[in-house]
Amino acid sequence: MAFEFRSGMKMYEVTWERDGEKLHVVNLHAADEVGAIVRAEEIFAEHPELDFDRNDTVVRVRLLV
Repeated sequence: MAFEFRSGMKMYEVTWERDGEKLHVVNLHAADEVGAIVRAEEIFAEHPELDFDRNDTVVRVRLLV
């Protein structure tokens, strides 16, 4: 699905961690934290070569300012 930037979107960092170790980090534009996670999951669907075992991971989202 093609990404469409909309006014009001912010830049977020989505990080997957397991046992305190960072496994993967994605920076992207989204309307809110939930949208950032959804967009990151879409990236994995579009690019399966980037996907990894996400079982037992913690997902953290932070607003980049």
